[in-house]
Amino acid sequence: MPLTAVLAEYRLSWLRFDLVAAATVVGLLVPEGMAYAQLAGAPPQAGLYAAMAGTLLYAVFGTSRQLVGAPTSMAAIMTASAVAPLAAGSGGRAAALIAAMALIVGAVCILAGLARLGFISAFLAEPVIVGFAFRLALTISVRQVPHLLGTEPSGGAFFPQLWHALVRLDHLNGWTLGLSAMAFALLFGLRRLAPRVPMALVALVAGILAVHLLDLQRHGVAIVGAVPRGLPPVGLPAVSSADLLSLLPGALGIVVVVYAEALSGARSLATRHRYEIDPDRELIGLGMANVGAGLLGGVVVGGGLSAAAANDAAGARTQVSNITASILMLVTVVALTPVFRDLPQAVLGAIVVCAVASLMNARELRRYARVRLIDFGYALVALLSVLIFGIAVGLAIAVGLSLLVLIYRASRPHAAVLGRVPGERTYSDVDRHPENEQFPGLLIFRLDAQLFFANAGLSYDRLRGLVNAAQPPPRLLLWDLEVSTELDITSADMLRRLVRELRAGGCDVAFARVRDPVRDAFRRTGLLRLVGEDHVFLTVDDGVDFFLSDVASGGQATGDGPSAG
Repeated sequence: MPLTAVLAEYRLSWLRFDLVAAATVVGLLVPEGMAYAQLAGAPPQAGLYAAMAGTLLYAVFGTSRQLVGAPTSMAAIMTASAVAPLAAGSGGRAAALIAAMALIVGAVCILAGLARLGFISAFLAEPVIVGFAFRLALTISVRQVPHLLGTEPSGGAFFPQLWHALVRLDHLNGWTLGLSAMAFALLFGLRRLAPRVPMALVALVAGILAVHLLDLQRHGVAIVGAVPRGLPPVGLPAVSSADLLSLLPGALGIVVVVYAEALSGARSLATRHRYEIDPDRELIGLGMANVGAGLLGGVVVGGGLSAAAANDAAGARTQVSNITASILMLVTVVALTPVFRDLPQAVLGAIVVCAVASLMNARELRRYARVRLIDFGYALVALLSVLIFGIAVGLAIAVGLSLLVLIYRASRPHAAVLGRVPGERTYSDVDRHPENEQFPGLLIFRLDAQLFFANAGLSYDRLRGLVNAAQPPPRLLLWDLEVSTELDITSADMLRRLVRELRAGGCDVAFARVRDPVRDAFRRTGLLRLVGEDHVFLTVDDGVDFFLSDVASGGQATGDGPSAG
């Protein structure tokens, strides 16, 4: 396990940093865990159970030293979207389904990690994730409005909920609104004035004291109510196999999004502290954290980025901070839960809105619009699709859009005609560097991407167009294949066809910087015999020298022997 190697090198001087970080993380996890549990549709204590199990098991099985396995806003809202139609308004059934969702997410993560599928997060384009997260933050915030105002909550999609909140403004509770204003003042004010203070914990304590001292429950302020003390029973939730199948599509979506979010945070922290993470073990770490959360009746666990930021800012050196945080969460569950009875729902709602505010990344959307409009379009499509069609369909559209972006870019790579850089023996794009030297009768071509079946036809068309448009007509086409690390059958067949057709028209073909796996494919497919060993060069410059010597000798680039096929 990754933790074993860390503990073997552990220094006693790190302990005080890890202990301080653990206390800081717990101060954040207690209010956020309860808030996200309610956001998912589970009782508040489910968030505490998930945080207790998640911090411990992720620390043992994950590879990031600062990331925290904890409930997250994105996982909570996606869980609520998948579970609500099946729960049919039953709180007990919803809690069981949410625990089952955590178990399914955990099982999928573990299987994906064992199958070494850690690369899957790369298939979600960052602009798509930003747009998707922006919409989730909007949905989460709108769902909290009734808690913040003291009005009746409503279900349904984003726009009906927003309309319901607006038309019920005349029924708001002034005491609840005052509590919400106090919570937001503490949350956002402390963030600026004292960024190291656990602002969520301060708001939580202030809310409890206000309810207790002013008897706000008598004025219609909604509170959390009794929270069970002690450890929950460990076991499988009481759901049917049909329920598990119904939850599976939502679980797959949660795995993709939560893993992408966690991996980005883990990589950022690892880069900052100069250590390596293993994407596949990260999947297993998240999987074990979710299995533990599900067995305790908790909610889905992800890589809690806000908790990880607090952990890192407090000076956490290793996973010992997470293990200590789990022990402190255990103490909280066993002894301190009665304290949360008078916690106002308005304060929990404010904590949620403050936590997800960072997901509404308008600055990043503006940057996309300024730097590359098509990336802004991807983000906007992801945002609107989830806003209009809901979480499940919107996620499918977001993932599908990411794959389409990947396929489109791979099938439409940049291609360049090369020329020799003045005074050097290197070659670059003549469109960008028109001062580069070109040689009459020689066309040097480079595809700036892996050559494979999706772009083989486009490469053929581009080359035929370049050859036909060149003046004077080229006597030799020299293809720089450095970017290609392998060669599939479709690409090999295209190259055979290109060589035969160009040679029939009086233009020879040669290749430069052919990697060993590509040369092996040349040999297996007969392409090397067709082209000729003497037409495969180590460098582009070697190919140019071949052409120039051939011209100087008055010969033809097509030559005789093997090179003629």
